[in-house]
Formats: sequence, C-alpha cells, structure tokens
Amino acid sequence: PPTHSPRPPPTTTPMSCRRQRQMCIRDRIGWGIRVPDTGVVTADAYRAVVAQPGPARLLAEMADEREHGADEIDRVFRETSPPAAVRSALVALGQAIASGHRLAVRSSATVEDLAHSSFAGLYRSVLDVDAEDSDALVEAVLSVFASLWHPQARTYRSALGIDDHDVAMAVVLMRMIPAERAGVAFTVDPGDESGRARIEAVDGLAETLVSGERTPDAWLLDPLGEQPDTPPEIRAALREAARIESLAGSPQDVEWAWADGTLWVVQARPITTTERDDGDGFDSPDGDADLTTAGIDEMLPGVLPPLLWEAVSYTHLTLPTTGHELRSRGGPDEY
Repeated sequence: PPTHSPRPPPTTTPMSCRRQRQMCIRDRIGWGIRVPDTGVVTADAYRAVVAQPGPARLLAEMADEREHGADEIDRVFRETSPPAAVRSALVALGQAIASGHRLAVRSSATVEDLAHSSFAGLYRSVLDVDAEDSDALVEAVLSVFASLWHPQARTYRSALGIDDHDVAMAVVLMRMIPAERAGVAFTVDPGDESGRARIEAVDGLAETLVSGERTPDAWLLDPLGEQPDTPPEIRAALREAARIESLAGSPQDVEWAWADGTLWVVQARPITTTERDDGDGFDSPDGDADLTTAGIDEMLPGVLPPLLWEAVSYTHLTLPTTGHELRSRGGPDEY
C-alpha cells in the first residue's frame, strides 16, 4: 500500500543506491540531506493494478511477444480503475504530502538506477500535479506504471539481460520545490579525465535540462578547491554532492533545486560510467544485440535531420552521453 513514513534515524553503514529510488531517498534523509516531503506508492499497489483485466491481458500478450506501442500501453493503464482501497490510500497520501503544494510523481522501478546501468529518461515522471484533483493524481501514477512497459524500456532491459518477469514499479510522490535554479551535479565528470566535478544548471525546473529541451550553464570544478567566483547555488550543489558521494561510497549524479537560498536534493544515483572509451563506438560488431537510443535521445531527441548533418560538416559534434565524436569528411553523405 502507499506509505508515508517518518524520517528514519541515520544509517550506520552507508550504502550506495543500487535498488529502488525510495530506498535511496530514505538513506538521504537518514544522512541529514535536505529532501522535499516524500511518500511512496509501493510496488504492491502496482501489482494490484496490473492484476486488473486490462493490464493483465496486455502483459500476457507482451509475454507472448506481441508488440504494443507506448500510446496503446498508456491507454490501457489510463482506462484501468485501481482497486478502491489502493485509490483511496494513494489519494490520501498525495494530499498529505502536498499540503496545498503541487506534486512531482516520479518512477521508482525495481530495476532502476542499478550499479552499472542507468535508466535515466526511460521511465516517466510527471511534474506539477494537483493533489487536490484526485483523478489527475491517479492518472499520473498510472502513467508512471505504464512507462515500465514502453518499448524502449523493455529493449534496454533486454540488452542488460534483465528478465521482465519480476519487474515492478513503485512511485515516489514528492512535494514540488518552486525552483529558481535547478540542475544536476556529477561528482566526477563522466566525460573528463581530470577528476573534476561537473555542475549543470538552468533557470526554473531541471526537467528541461534532463529532457534535453534546454542547454544548461556548466561548471567544471575542483571538489576540494575554493570556488569564490561561482554562484552560491553552484557552490552549495557541489558541496552537497561531494557529501553524498562520501556517504554513498561511489561517484554520484545528484539532481538538485535551489529556492529562497536553500538547496534541495530531489534525486541521487551512482554514476555508471566514469571512464572515457578510446574507441569511436561505431565499428564495434553488434551481433544480435538490441539497439536503443536510450541516453543519446535525452540530449539529441528524435531523428537527426539533414540540416543538422549539413551543419556538422563544417565542424564536429560530440555526443554528450558517450563522448564519441562525429567528425566532418565533407558532407552528410560521407558519414
């Protein structure tokens, strides 16, 4: 059932976030990290929903290798009514967390943010949800449930050898922070060998950064050095990210928000890639592997149009996620 627990005592053995996101949030709170008020719709609620006729039939068809598009999957979940007890508990939890504010409804799959793989951008999050509108809140949670079965998520899991049989989705309900600035902090820049941290920031919510809609301001900083010329929110993000890294015991990717002079941590997970690949990545045999644009499509959404290829014929394009470079040889037909 949905749960809203009081803040637990600090953990005695720091652990890296290799399981569900709500466990990571629990640890952050226990470590004294400032996290917005949060509750969890557990995987038991998800299992109660997928036991209903529509989702049960859909999942059975996908288990038989019948393909369904994301729109069809969303429709089936959207038209499903959760059991009455689940719905009432979900709505009560959301309204208690929100307390008159808006909510962020975030994914927390049982296979998400693992030690050696990141599911960033594959599962859905819904921002700015009005918890007083019970139908809107329930629909947002159902849409997050549905994203567990979107084709790109299934393909990525298959590429990692993760069996779909036991996967499930919990949902984190988090009070929205009216961010003046927001961004991400990498305690080790994945694309830089110097060991510096990378802080990225945009005005307003970080969602536009994560989705690739906006290009952020960026700082490469020595985590141990003084930063007198950087904005206060960047110094605070660097300081808090370094603290989380120390407690978690591994490099971290930290999503943060800045409001009224206060830094809030809304998400943190291990960085899954910290070394550059010397190869260009384009000539490796793919065998019978499933290919996905996950990761790249966060920064370069959609098919690259001919005009963009033409533009890079005069320069070179570095893929932000992989660090690979596409260099010009005279025109788009020569790549």
